[in-house]
Amino acid sequence: MSYNLKDLKGPNDFSFDNEVRAILKYLKETWDISAAPKGYAEFMKNYKDYQGMEELDEEAILKSFEGACDTTSLSLPLPVRLTKEHTGYEDRNQVNGGPLEVLISSLLTHGAIIGQHLVQSDTTELYKRLIAIEHSFVMSDGDEYDKDATGNEETDLMHAYRKEFHSLISTKDMRKAGEITKDFDNKRQEISLNYFLDSLKGYMWGESQVTIYFSSDEKRKNLWKFLKTMTGSERKFKIVVDVLKQKGISIEKDHEVFILKII
Repeated sequence: MSYNLKDLKGPNDFSFDNEVRAILKYLKETWDISAAPKGYAEFMKNYKDYQGMEELDEEAILKSFEGACDTTSLSLPLPVRLTKEHTGYEDRNQVNGGPLEVLISSLLTHGAIIGQHLVQSDTTELYKRLIAIEHSFVMSDGDEYDKDATGNEETDLMHAYRKEFHSLISTKDMRKAGEITKDFDNKRQEISLNYFLDSLKGYMWGESQVTIYFSSDEKRKNLWKFLKTMTGSERKFKIVVDVLKQKGISIEKDHEVFILKII
C-alpha cells in the first residue's frame, strides 16, 4: 500500500530499499521494460569484481553529462554509477533485480541528493547543527547507547559519536558544528586505524615491507578493503599517513595498491 510523504516524521521512517523495490515491482508489472548499459552483456561474460573501474575516465564522464554532478561522500555521481563497470559490480554484489534495479537505485539516490541540496541551499547554521546532532545521536545508537560497552571497534566508534553529540548540543557557537564534526570524523578514523594496525602487525610479522592489494588471500583482501575505504580522499589519506607514521610505518599509494614499510 502506498503512503504519503507527509507521513514521514524522520529519516528512520523512510526505507530506501523498500522504495526501490516498490518502483521496480511497479515497473515490471505495468511496463514492458528492461534496461542495461550499452555493451553490458558482452562485458559481463567473464566479469571479475572491480573490472574496468580503475580505467574509467571519470572526469570525461562527468563533463559529458549535462545534469547535476554534485554528490555526497556516500555516493558516486549518477553518470559514473551508471557505467557498465559500476553497474556490473552492483549487479553482481549489491542487488537482486539486475541492472534495472541499479538504474532505479541510482536515479532515486540522485533525486535524494538534489533534494538535500535544495533544502540546504538557503538554511541557517542552526539547521545544519540540528542535522549534525541528529546524525551523531543515531550513529551512537541513540537511546540504546551503552556507556559501559568498550573493547571493540564498533563500541569505540559509538562512544566517539556520543561524545560528538554532547559537544554539538553544548557548544554556544552554532557556527562550530562543522569543525566539531570534522574533528570527530578524524578521531573515528584514528580509532579504526588503530584496530587495523592490530591486524596489520600480525600480517607483517617478520617483514619490513608488505604490499596490500585486492587478492584471493582473505586476510590481504580485508586489509586492502579497509585501506581503500579509509583513503578515499586526500584529507583521509593524510590522516592515514600521519597515524601510521606515529606507529613507525610509512604508506605509499599507487592507484589501488598500498605499500607499507617499517620505518
